[in-house]
Amino acid sequence: MHLVWVIRRFYPLLLGGTEIRMKQVAEVLIPRGYKVTVLTRRLEANLAAHENVSGIEIHRFPPADLLFQLGVKKWVKDNHRSIDLIHTFRFDKLGMVGAWCQRQYRIPHVADIITNEFKNMLQNKKRKVEKIIKGAALIHCLNQHTVNLLKQVGAPDSKIWYRPNAVDTDLFYPADSVEPEEKVTFLFCGRFDNQKGVDFLIASWKRVPRDLRAKARLVLVGSGEREGEFRQLATGEPEIIFAGQVEREAMPDCYRQAQVYIQPSKFEGMSNAILEALASGLPVITTKVEGNADLVTPGYNGLLVAYGDIDGLANAVITLLQEPELRRQMGLNSRKLAETRYSMSALFDDYQRMYDLIREMNDSCGENMPERIHS
Repeated sequence: MHLVWVIRRFYPLLLGGTEIRMKQVAEVLIPRGYKVTVLTRRLEANLAAHENVSGIEIHRFPPADLLFQLGVKKWVKDNHRSIDLIHTFRFDKLGMVGAWCQRQYRIPHVADIITNEFKNMLQNKKRKVEKIIKGAALIHCLNQHTVNLLKQVGAPDSKIWYRPNAVDTDLFYPADSVEPEEKVTFLFCGRFDNQKGVDFLIASWKRVPRDLRAKARLVLVGSGEREGEFRQLATGEPEIIFAGQVEREAMPDCYRQAQVYIQPSKFEGMSNAILEALASGLPVITTKVEGNADLVTPGYNGLLVAYGDIDGLANAVITLLQEPELRRQMGLNSRKLAETRYSMSALFDDYQRMYDLIREMNDSCGENMPERIHS
């Protein structure tokens, strides 16, 4: 079975959860007999226009949106007879490209949604949303909020596939001891941009009484365009530590050195970092947005606050700083949740099952998805 994925960035530019997830899926499906071709943008001049990485055929096109779309369409035109399924990532122009492939060449199309962009499209480009829904055999949603939005615009249940991200629970696991030797470490991992709420986090940290802050540290792992600004905001706060970018192989140890994970995102689809924190046995403080609310149940494995509620976030920090037994129990619950609901093996099997069923239905009637894809 030949799968073609259309995605704006891919290896070695694994900057987000989608890219990481799909590279992992490809590396499992290829030994099972699937051919995976990735059509992406050539975002750096030193990247080859075509290469094979771990069995994944990667074709890179000019980065400008129009040139990228034209390059993808031409490649599909030249190769459509060998393609069994097109999977697009982002419910915008790429989703339209996928719908075009299904209409033009009757290639089954799976569309992935990024929640925040989808909400913007519903406000400004509702007709395009309707075209993508019509031109998709299945629509993949990472969180329940997106499922609800799709239903509101009339997407049939048979086209909606709710499947959250997953985490490697063998790679990410709790430390032997959850109690800190000195200070309680609150960890953040992510990009320093407008999405992840680092400025909100620093402002909230400053609201924690100084005598309590002296018993804790806030470790910020990552980098990005606003790093200089964030460092300036943290001036005079020695317990705020900028750890820089950490190699992927070292990330499990970062989580194991922390006692609480904190990520006050403005929006999320399904955060890989939060999933890794759950698998690492950490209580999570995060915001009541989209996928975060799927992963964190207040009082069970973490605390939720409204985005921008500085005092609310500060109070959540104070609560978990002062209550070690609550931290411990929430951490145990986080690990249990990761093992039972978000394991990698289940993710890989679900992708294989989904792709196989779409191909089977296309071969037999080419129209409706079977009920068993939702069983």
